[in-house]
Amino acid sequence: MTGKPPSLRWRLVRGLAAAQTAMISLAGMVIIVLVVQATMEVPNGNLAYELQALDTLTQAVARDRAGQLYMRTSADMSELRAKSSTLWFIVTDKHGQRIAEGTPPAGIRPALSALPLVESASFDVGGASTTDMRASVAWVESDAGQVQIAFWANGPVSPWELLRLALPVLWQTLLIVALVSVSIMLVMPFAVKRGLKGLDKAAQEAGSIDFHRTGMRLGVDEVPAEVAPFMQAINDALARLDTALVKHKRFIADAAHELRTPVAILTTRLSALPPGPLRTRLMEDAVRLGALTGQLLDIQRLDSGTMVFSRLNLAAIAERVVLDLAPLAFAAGYEVAFETDAAVVHVEGDEVSIERALTNLIQNAISYGGRQGTITIRVSAAGTVDVADEGRGVKDSERERIFEAFHRDSKDGRGAGLGLDLVQTIMRHHGGSVLLVPDSAAGACFRLVFATPA
Repeated sequence: MTGKPPSLRWRLVRGLAAAQTAMISLAGMVIIVLVVQATMEVPNGNLAYELQALDTLTQAVARDRAGQLYMRTSADMSELRAKSSTLWFIVTDKHGQRIAEGTPPAGIRPALSALPLVESASFDVGGASTTDMRASVAWVESDAGQVQIAFWANGPVSPWELLRLALPVLWQTLLIVALVSVSIMLVMPFAVKRGLKGLDKAAQEAGSIDFHRTGMRLGVDEVPAEVAPFMQAINDALARLDTALVKHKRFIADAAHELRTPVAILTTRLSALPPGPLRTRLMEDAVRLGALTGQLLDIQRLDSGTMVFSRLNLAAIAERVVLDLAPLAFAAGYEVAFETDAAVVHVEGDEVSIERALTNLIQNAISYGGRQGTITIRVSAAGTVDVADEGRGVKDSERERIFEAFHRDSKDGRGAGLGLDLVQTIMRHHGGSVLLVPDSAAGACFRLVFATPA
């Protein structure tokens, strides 16, 4: 799989926003249809045509030079007169000046006497079921000023005219839809983020899972119910891995403990052999086997977190390890040199672990130093220890992988490849590091760097 995986969060945001926008748009269209339908079915007749007629009459009202009201001739007025057989109107200004056209039905005339008191109305007389007994009254702003128009007109309305009348409602609906859609797009990400907060927390917990720590589980209390089974399946898998890891560690520890006694017996019996090259080789192999056993126990001890830190004399520890391994180095054909800047170099650490790290480096020098020259162990006052040999050194192609577990020299192939990886692990537990010193004069030089002298 390539590329960035799709975001569930934004898929939810887009889907929900599109769904709500579609629903709001549909509701707006329904409202428009209902409004248009209402204009066609009000009790007082065809409201759409009534509004159209009022607009035409308002535009036609004007005053001549003498200030008298008159109705201008226009295409709309001509069309209104032609289509509405029941057209009549009375236009009155605030001064009582009046113009009229058509004849109001006899039943409507008594109601017209109350026109000065009417602001706006649409009515019928006596529950009339025909348009003859209906009328509308409204005060409007015209070119002649504010006038009152009492009228009635009934006729067909074209779809385009209905659309023109409904256009203001349509624009308002579209504006509401746009505002709501933008609001949804702005608010929805926060709502979805809040809903997926449990997944973010679970992702952080998953990122903190460490192979060396058992009992790690992902929280399922705050995740969505649809994801909870998946999270529980992961927790079940972690539980199975924990069980397997505990069994694996127990097996390694038990195997290492069982090997210690046979290796010790083998070493004792080999030391009783007459001196010679064969005895030396066998002793080296026995020491290497004992070192492997110790490395397995050290790995188990580091994983269990049983190290005890205290104030230590690094120079004294290094000297003791050198004295223990010097006979093996001499038998393999090396000279051994021990140098220290000071008799006391304090560091904070676990004594057993530091001894093991130094032992592994010196044994590594014995194995790969070419059986000639001098192995030099140097302790500085700054809290570093160098272990250098005069062998063929480390190839550039091997430098990047020299500290990897189970990595061994491509030509020699001896050992299990755990020594340098264990040294690196020990130094990390001490807040320090181990490095291969570049451009050493001859052979390989490994340096232990402790965080700070104690």
